[in-house]
Amino acid sequence: MTSLAEKKQYFDRVKLENYRQSMRLEGLNSTNQTLPTSKNERAKLKQSLMNKYATKNQPSSR
Repeated sequence: MTSLAEKKQYFDRVKLENYRQSMRLEGLNSTNQTLPTSKNERAKLKQSLMNKYATKNQPSSR
């Protein structure tokens, strides 16, 4: 680790692994799925999740 960016990346990985292990100890399953790295892919994922939950929360018409 020679640069600040490498150090931040390392500590982010450690924090994520600690979080997953804590969840495991609590009896919860945490997937190893990572977020997309590109900004465009993250925006698509965000929009699809918003659409998914918006349709669940809409009151049904009678």
